Amino acid sequence: MTLAEQLVARCQRPVPEAALEQARRHVLDWVGCVLGAAREPLAKQLRSALAKKRGSTPSFGAGRLEPEAAKTYATALGNLLEMDDLARAALLHPGPVVVPVAVYAGLEQGVSWKDTLLGIVRGYEAAARLGVLLDGFHYARWHPTTTVGMAAAAVTASSLRSLTALQTLAALANGLSVSGGLWHMRHHDVATKQWHLVHAGRSGAHAAEMAELGFTGSPEILEGPQGWLEVLSQSPPPNSMFSGEEWSIHSVSFKPWPACRHCHAAIDAALALHSDVAVAELGGVVVETYADAMTFCNQPEPRTPGEGRFSLQHCVSVALLQGDVKAADFAESRLTDPQVVALRRRVRVSVQPSFTRAYPGHFGSAVKVTDGTGRETTVSIADAKGDPEWPLMDHDLLKKYHDLAEWGVGNLPEVSELANAILQAPLDTPLSEIFVTAP
Repeated sequence: MTLAEQLVARCQRPVPEAALEQARRHVLDWVGCVLGAAREPLAKQLRSALAKKRGSTPSFGAGRLEPEAAKTYATALGNLLEMDDLARAALLHPGPVVVPVAVYAGLEQGVSWKDTLLGIVRGYEAAARLGVLLDGFHYARWHPTTTVGMAAAAVTASSLRSLTALQTLAALANGLSVSGGLWHMRHHDVATKQWHLVHAGRSGAHAAEMAELGFTGSPEILEGPQGWLEVLSQSPPPNSMFSGEEWSIHSVSFKPWPACRHCHAAIDAALALHSDVAVAELGGVVVETYADAMTFCNQPEPRTPGEGRFSLQHCVSVALLQGDVKAADFAESRLTDPQVVALRRRVRVSVQPSFTRAYPGHFGSAVKVTDGTGRETTVSIADAKGDPEWPLMDHDLLKKYHDLAEWGVGNLPEVSELANAILQAPLDTPLSEIFVTAP
């Protein structure tokens, strides 16, 4: 069997109820991320542009719209606050592509809550297993959530359509054949990263639709000549693709802080120091982390909310100052707060080889503070909060969800009703009933 055939077979195994229950938590997390982003400029622009497209499909923050408009709005916002989930070993974010594909395809096709969750579990499996084939060469140049996202979306949509193994293989192969997404957008404050989600979800779902109509795809798309691996990865480790029998959704991390995941272990370390240091007396702050965190998040003077979410200096300063990091801490008024700016300018970031060697299996960082007398205090974090080694409990996820929703749309009664439906509705409930009270 080719690698793609093996992946399809793996995704079509019986799914245990524990994996379905975990998928509920990822739906809740994604909806919270979308609701939290509702007050961002991009969301406001979208709502204005889509105002005439009223309909019956929930958009999670823009009311009810025509199906395509609702899907575009919600999908585009899933990663805007940098709180989307993370398949750590694969270095990609499955939730903001897989979950909206499952939800909106499921609503369109009138499926059950169980069928929707099945599609999510299978999409996460495809994303996580494909992502580990991509090496540092790829991650330095390509946005893996997009290069893998189209294939994950194709598998998710194929599940929702109850496609055969052969049809699913075709959808997967054709999705992989057009996968892409350059990291160049990191150098500018633009919405390309959000458009990547829309493009990946739409293209993957379309690949499944075309497979159902008879469009075929190569079973050797991964390892074949001019195939996915030859083009996108210099030294792929295909033997690692199928290690372990547990469904990959159980190893996907949740993000508790509204910043790039590369900042999170440093935030955790700074939070641990908060109550023990007098910020006014600090002589200096040193963040030690792994090389990719330095590459992506060394932003000593962030000028925009987007840059702030990718600034180790800003994230650590806020955590030290107030013992928490919230969405409001990346508003422009907070970026220019004199107290934050003064501390941020005392933060130095360096690469620690031990953290780099452990990465991406572990996202670790340390924060060292020096007081006015020269006394040093260091906290080292091996795994960020929300990783499998330090998991978020249900009450943590609910707090994140409600905090985000309150920031984005306010303390609406529909917010709690929707959370209860996502976490508690019987599996045989029609999907449309889950979102009856969606904000």
